[in-house]
Amino acid sequence: MKFNLDPEDIHDNKDIDDLLERSRLDELLKRDDKEKPLREFEIEEGGKNLSDGEKQLVCICRAALRKAKVVIFDEATANIDVVTEQRIMALIK
Repeated sequence: MKFNLDPEDIHDNKDIDDLLERSRLDELLKRDDKEKPLREFEIEEGGKNLSDGEKQLVCICRAALRKAKVVIFDEATANIDVVTEQRIMALIK
């Protein structure tokens, strides 16, 4: 997860942990019952172990971590459940 969000390794772990907590991606850990920090969660090739909504949240977290001034969304909440859509909208705000 950390490499996916911060491939240049320029952000400290606290910033990444705070962002992942705000995104509510911590449910990934609950699903897999792991005790390690979410930033150490292993994303499989092509994100096979993530839902579509989780993939979108990871992308939005990456943009937020980089403090991107412009982010273009093309149906950012298509094909996801209502709860994940609310999380995405909260992150965008």
